Amino acid sequence: MKSIFWKFLTVLILLPALGWASNSSENESPLDLDLYSGYQKMVSTVYYIPFYNLDKPYTCSGNDKKFTVRSTEKKSIAVLCRNHIKNCMMQGSCAVIKNKKRLLLNYRQYVNQEPLFALLDQTECPYGRGPKSVCLEPFYTVAADLRFHKLGDVIYVPELKGITLPNGEIHDGFLIVRDTGGRIKGKNRFDFYTGFTAYSDPYNPFTIAGLQDKKQGMHYLSVISSGLKDKIQTKRSYPMISSDF
Repeated sequence: MKSIFWKFLTVLILLPALGWASNSSENESPLDLDLYSGYQKMVSTVYYIPFYNLDKPYTCSGNDKKFTVRSTEKKSIAVLCRNHIKNCMMQGSCAVIKNKKRLLLNYRQYVNQEPLFALLDQTECPYGRGPKSVCLEPFYTVAADLRFHKLGDVIYVPELKGITLPNGEIHDGFLIVRDTGGRIKGKNRFDFYTGFTAYSDPYNPFTIAGLQDKKQGMHYLSVISSGLKDKIQTKRSYPMISSDF
């Protein structure tokens, strides 16, 4: 009797945040608590792919200087401003337009005080790769601490359900753990990926929603139902991607 009471109380607490069953699709109703675990406050940020066009006039600001970006094989890839290289490292990847071609660079390691990058094959993963060659999908990818989460895990963020994405899609609130990061520490710490849309872009729907504000304190649930998890992974073509942004 006591367990029934607490489950009923939990439902009452979650109703305002998760929405009514009539707004949820079949088998994806956030009100079915057997599909989810917890309702926890998270610390969130947004990351993206910086974009630098070297075919146009390219200059560094202030006292910044240009440095050669090299591959893990120590081959020259491009010449970028130091601060831009640092941004590439912080975001994990960046794109460069050079000789009318787009190069996608993924930061790999720091050797002898020099950051080294890998050129990514964009035919399969046009927005970059996470660990184990998992493709990153804008607006449906979240980076998490892999000590607490596994690649392929699914979380549900009620506040994201119903927002309109840049390609016109309506977000269903579900995101897949496809990435991690050195600064992503803790069970409830998440970094949300927005592809080539910078978090400073005033039209970035995730920034508008407040995900870039660590103090915003949105809530999330972890999907524990293997059936729902498989359904979301299939919908998003995990470990590949299903949308073009």
